[in-house]
Order: sequence, then structure tokens, then C-alpha cells
Amino acid sequence: METGLIPASSLPAVRRAPFSVGRRRVWSRAVLLPYGYAVASTLGVTLLVAMVVPSLGRVAPFGPLLLIVIGGGYFWGPGPAFVATLLGACLTDVLL
Repeated sequence: METGLIPASSLPAVRRAPFSVGRRRVWSRAVLLPYGYAVASTLGVTLLVAMVVPSLGRVAPFGPLLLIVIGGGYFWGPGPAFVATLLGACLTDVLL
């Protein structure tokens, strides 16, 4: 009696790299580097506004961060732009 299924022994073995999603490694430098740039630039701009131009922080606190979010979305993609948005909102609330 034949079931029509292919026996598992005749299928080719599939090799996958550990901690991988598709072809990119999860913790590789190419994946984490844009997020590092987003965090560093958001932190730098927020501290610069808080120290150099405190009046801008009171009048338009999210203005300089808008450039970071748009630039992050253009150059690094939506993930780092979202991280910059969340971090910028939290830092603005705390520092400004």
C-alpha cells in the first residue's frame, strides 16, 4: 500500500546557519551598525540641543530630531528610524 509521500531519507539535507534569518545573521555587524548610528546620532543631537540651544528645546523640542528620523529612515531603513523616534521622544521628555 503506497501513501504517495516521499520518504524522508530521499530528501536533501537542509543546512542552516545558527542564529540566522534568511541569509543575514541576526547579530552581524551589518545588521547592528545602523542601529548604533541611530542611537548615537539621536543622543548627540539631543545633548547638543540641551546644552547649546536650550531655548530651541522649549519652543520646538522635536525639530532637530525630525532630521535624524528622516535621515535614519532614508539611509538605514525603518527599523533604525523607529529606534531613533522612540529614543528621541524619551530623551526629549527627560532632558528638555
